Amino acid sequence: MADLNAGDIAIETAHTLTACDIAQLEDLFALSRENVEALRDLQDELRYRRSPQAMALLNQIQTRLKAREPQLPSSRRFTAEHVPQAATSR
Repeated sequence: MADLNAGDIAIETAHTLTACDIAQLEDLFALSRENVEALRDLQDELRYRRSPQAMALLNQIQTRLKAREPQLPSSRRFTAEHVPQAATSR
């Protein structure tokens, strides 16, 4: 892969990532930390790799993606107050 610049990052196909070695994927991650689409593409590719480096990078990417998601409740429990009145009066 040629020298990478943040402006040049464009992951267009899965084939592009398949041809990359782990060092190149690490470089792409370093340059794509704020690009959710690129992070998801990297995540998809790394799910097929089993080396310790690939697994560590996958973990970093998943952590980064999780940090970018809005904070949601860990569980949602429905109570009677959530049920529409028409359904409870039967």
